[in-house]
Amino acid sequence: MGVTTSAVSDPLFTTVVVDAEANTTVETFNDAATTLYAIEIENPNKRAVWVRINWAASGDTNSTQNDNIFHCPAARSCYYYFASGYDITAGMRVWCSTNKGLGSGVTLASPAASVTVRMAFKDT
Repeated sequence: MGVTTSAVSDPLFTTVVVDAEANTTVETFNDAATTLYAIEIENPNKRAVWVRINWAASGDTNSTQNDNIFHCPAARSCYYYFASGYDITAGMRVWCSTNKGLGSGVTLASPAASVTVRMAFKDT
């Protein structure tokens, strides 16, 4: 049986944002209302990483408690999909660490090797 290719008149997503060096530096992935459909994390490190998200267009630091966190084991690529989309109303800030969580006296550590984070959005 062969394959069939069809044009998509209403694409699932319209924008892919890539951070090829995700670390404890907080990056703005989106600063307006949108819908998140997918997250891809490429982790070449010998330790697991946690990608952290705050639902805000600005103002967060890596000492802010994150709204969502996505885990990726050592030396793996991880994929998270949101079939109905995840609506974002104000934007999002993203950072990555080798620490599981925040707490009193915890300093987040950046991954040793570059972690790549890709997120797919569809503008609303």
